[in-house]
Amino acid sequence: MKGSSSDVLHQAIDRRFAIDHAETNEVVAINNDFYMDILSVFHAPECFDPDDFKKYPVEVILDYLKRTHQFYLQKNLPELSFAAATMAEREPRLVTLQEMFLTFFTDFRDELEKHIAEEETHLFPYLEALGKADAIGKLNYDASSKMKLLDFLLHHNDDLENHLQDLVKKLELMAEGAKDSFALKMMITRLSFFELDLRIHGRLEDEVLMPMALQLEKDVLKSDSIQFGG
Repeated sequence: MKGSSSDVLHQAIDRRFAIDHAETNEVVAINNDFYMDILSVFHAPECFDPDDFKKYPVEVILDYLKRTHQFYLQKNLPELSFAAATMAEREPRLVTLQEMFLTFFTDFRDELEKHIAEEETHLFPYLEALGKADAIGKLNYDASSKMKLLDFLLHHNDDLENHLQDLVKKLELMAEGAKDSFALKMMITRLSFFELDLRIHGRLEDEVLMPMALQLEKDVLKSDSIQFGG
């Protein structure tokens, strides 16, 4: 992770908007105001205010969350997995620690991938259908596969940030006997930043998207001008 902390933050956001255009390195357009708001939160997480993001359409929030999912799956997790799997190649004394860490990290990765799959399969398509309902005059969503937002909130696991925090703490404890290890320091730094990223992602979902979605669902379901059907 080279460059200033500001550069790293910019890259962390920019990279998720280049997922679909990796070959040309083209950055997909993003709402400039939203970009600055999300960048400010990365710089100062303690200043996160849901109202700063509720001014944007649901579609803008959804787009960022979906691109962040793809960034995690296509870039972040593979890079972290590779770094974890090659720690001992650079520093053979880390073999035992690496094996222990990989067990913890694999469990976390599987849990995150499941979390993303649940949202991409059940929640996001429904919210997209809600967002289009007013424009097309129809809630175009299969009722048999619809998952109510309340059900999703009740049953969806959303504690990944704390699990990653625990993983970082475990790694720090493991590193007590190798405090001069560059590989371990880098892994702890990268995981700590990933934890921050996940916490911001989770707060956008829980404190911004969910309240907006619940209100949108309420408005759509009580509307006399919208038809319902798959």
